[in-house]
Amino acid sequence: MPRPGYQKLSWMLFLVLTALALRSQSPNWTAPSGNTYAYTANVIATVKLETTVSNNVLDKVAFFHQSEIRGLGQMIPLGNGTVRHFVTLYSHQPIDTFTIKVYHEETNHVYEVQQVFLFHNQQITGEVDNPYVISIFPENNAPIGLLPVPDQVTIEGLAFDPIPMTDYLIQPDDEAVEWSLVPSPNLIALFSGDTLKVAGVPGFTGISQLTVIATELSPMATMSAARQFNGSSNQQTAEVVITFQVKVPPLAPEWSPLIPDQGIVKGDTFQSVPLHSYENKYNGPKIRYDYRPVISPSLPAETPPATTIDSNYSATMTLIARPTFTPRYSFSDTNDVLVAYMDNEIRGVAKRNEQNGLFYLSIGGGNVSGSKVSLLLYSEAMQKNLTLDSIFMYEAYQIMGSETSPYTIEFAPIIPVIPDTLFAAGIYTMPVMVKDTSFTGSMDFEFMAMDPDYPQMLKDITTVTFCIATDSSDLLTYYEDADGDGLGNPLKKVTACNQPEGYVTNDDDCNDEDPNNLGFTISIAENSGIANDGRVCGGSAVSLTAIVTAASYTWSTGQTGQTIEVFPTATTSYTVTATYSTGCGATHTDTVIVESTVVTDAGNAGPGTLRNVLECIQDGGVITYDYPSVNSSWLTQSLTISKDVTIAGIFTDRPNITLDGSSEPCSLTILQNKTLTLQHINIGVVQPATSPTFMGPGLVVVTGVTQIKNE
Repeated sequence: MPRPGYQKLSWMLFLVLTALALRSQSPNWTAPSGNTYAYTANVIATVKLETTVSNNVLDKVAFFHQSEIRGLGQMIPLGNGTVRHFVTLYSHQPIDTFTIKVYHEETNHVYEVQQVFLFHNQQITGEVDNPYVISIFPENNAPIGLLPVPDQVTIEGLAFDPIPMTDYLIQPDDEAVEWSLVPSPNLIALFSGDTLKVAGVPGFTGISQLTVIATELSPMATMSAARQFNGSSNQQTAEVVITFQVKVPPLAPEWSPLIPDQGIVKGDTFQSVPLHSYENKYNGPKIRYDYRPVISPSLPAETPPATTIDSNYSATMTLIARPTFTPRYSFSDTNDVLVAYMDNEIRGVAKRNEQNGLFYLSIGGGNVSGSKVSLLLYSEAMQKNLTLDSIFMYEAYQIMGSETSPYTIEFAPIIPVIPDTLFAAGIYTMPVMVKDTSFTGSMDFEFMAMDPDYPQMLKDITTVTFCIATDSSDLLTYYEDADGDGLGNPLKKVTACNQPEGYVTNDDDCNDEDPNNLGFTISIAENSGIANDGRVCGGSAVSLTAIVTAASYTWSTGQTGQTIEVFPTATTSYTVTATYSTGCGATHTDTVIVESTVVTDAGNAGPGTLRNVLECIQDGGVITYDYPSVNSSWLTQSLTISKDVTIAGIFTDRPNITLDGSSEPCSLTILQNKTLTLQHINIGVVQPATSPTFMGPGLVVVTGVTQIKNE
């Protein structure tokens, strides 16, 4: 009696031999009649089995729409043993999708080609000298591949972002794929499905690599396994090496001293807040600041408004709105209610639409326009009624806002202003706007200082109160007590409704020597490169002024006087000590950043951009990019090359300089007797018809791998 394993192997061999028998017949394909079709196209093709071109005159190529043949190739010998398949295709529509089958005479097989052919009316695909390649593979098992995976970067203590490896897989068919890897002693790595998850070994910093392997689990490969007694298998595999870098993290941001509260009398304005005077620890090149309003229930909770509309109206006005409480907070509770009033009557009620978060408010009225509309929003999260008096006039049948551009209704009375950008050296002075001039009371905000690359791990948050009082008697002046001795610094004071943390009511301290206690600022003025942009060209004059009135000034350079002039050749910090007539003193340190030859910002203009670096580089200099964080420049205005300069990248990661002519002509203009050398640089052009890529009488030299293309 045969063994069970022998029976299984015999059955698998029978299936294989049966499949081969079915496929080992020359097909009786018949060319279609072109009279019944409205559209035609032509193909000049060659057949390639794996990497070998087949020049057999007995091969056949057929194109199909579903099971209907739409084109049969005619084999034409070209001499020297070379043949081509000339095919006329037919379709009932100008654009169609065909599948391809190939009879390969040498192997006596019919192959179903995995590449799909897109039919276009009157199109000729392929040429005699450059034919369309139809690829076939043994047992229809096409090879798979893996695209390069970008280098991965993280900091010590933080896992790398997960990598969905399917995004990098080149696979003509839809067979299952098994993922594996070659371990690294410096990395902890595993697969969850097709997702690669990697973290550095605790304590490791540096660069390490992983080899990732994809193995296709095709049915034919499985059947081939039955024949592996001779060591053969047609399983398809591909691999890629991924580089992982674990960096030593920068110091996390820290608010020290804390941002003080502020209070004003109604009608006054808040002082702008120099955030860089309070975040004094982060040592990265750029920082991100942000805020959010503190949303908490009102005590006591307020009663929601009545929502009954008593009358029917002959005409309406429609408001498609997004109510906000500062640009950082949108109302999202299902119980939030927006109510419209006219003449002290409820004229419309709307709740939040669950699909898009908007409020569709229909405001009832007559055919006569001109009445004032007031709005009230009840916030479930705040348990409070927020009101806006007479923000627009009623106009019958008008629609304000749309789903793509809703009408924004701002209910916050106080709004800090922090743009969504990164701040070089952390320098930013934040305005605080009074949106509702009738408001009295207070608002709390959380202010965040974050590393832009790792905001969840490297950040600090502090809460600040801004209040508006009806009378100055409701406000008090508080003085910073940086050294914690209970005595306040007379140079550091705030006016607030409540006593801020770290502040006292007296100003009796003349020796508040906490190193983070900056009692004044230094003004930096310069006229090199782009004037007063926060960066200077090396060796240029910079004027430093201590913004404080004192009896004497002593600078770290040895110079004296309230204003001095320096000529830094590298980024340098300068400290000044101001001594007052009382004998008390205070110090402040500020940094003058010298523009390097490295592009650190991808923008059109500003510190670290290609434009600024070009302003400062010496004639004959070389400009590079700050890999891996910055490897591109996006120019929206023409760039003038007034020096002999080289812009250099690297072969494996070429920087891309995009010339965006969407709003105005944008070119690289090289002046007389000047040479721009591009080495491993790609040039991308947006709307190239507006201007040429290169202008001017100067010279452009291209070395290395450089591409110029439309985007």
